Amino acid sequence: MLKECTLLEALQCKEEDTLVTVAKKLREYAVRYIYVMNAQEQLAGVISMSDINNRVAAEGKDPKLFKAKDIMTKNIKVYDDEMDEREAYKQCVQAKLTACPVVSKGKLVGVVTVQELLNRMTHVE
Repeated sequence: MLKECTLLEALQCKEEDTLVTVAKKLREYAVRYIYVMNAQEQLAGVISMSDINNRVAAEGKDPKLFKAKDIMTKNIKVYDDEMDEREAYKQCVQAKLTACPVVSKGKLVGVVTVQELLNRMTHVE
């Protein structure tokens, strides 16, 4: 089960955070994506560095005019912590994902990487 995996901390922001704030967090923590939480502290979407580049910078748009909710990818795949590791791995590979958000009782608890899933399945530590 995913709850037995080593999860990475999920970098988070709020839907109302400015894009500049989001970009600064991504730079500060040296990660490629950040999870966007709604007012009820539920996962609403994700923003990647590619989203910022493709939807704002490459279009010549002013990043000061955007909030996280404006450019986030919605309806992302979320994995329950009770999910089988092999099934999670299969779904991640099929979707070409390198990491997936994990929730417990609807709350974001971390991120599992494909490498962690593979290590667990092959018992490599």
